[in-house]
Amino acid sequence: MRPRVGCTALNSHVGPHLQILSEAGFEPVVPPAGMKLSDPKHLVAALEGCEAVIAGSEPYTPEVFEGLKDLRVIARWGVGFDAVN
Repeated sequence: MRPRVGCTALNSHVGPHLQILSEAGFEPVVPPAGMKLSDPKHLVAALEGCEAVIAGSEPYTPEVFEGLKDLRVIARWGVGFDAVN
């Protein structure tokens, strides 16, 4: 089974990032369009089973960490890390 990588910062179902991740042995996971990732419940649902995420500005709260037991890596796209508890 390939490690799953959530792509919330690159929230697009097209683009070179999907091929790059796939060729590197990962399964890219892109949340459905319009999903409210600022809501912890939606974020947990979008990233269920992911071991890593290329994160945008969505908040990673204690509730999110509690719901994402497999998450090991958060790579923050952009500047700052104030959205990560």
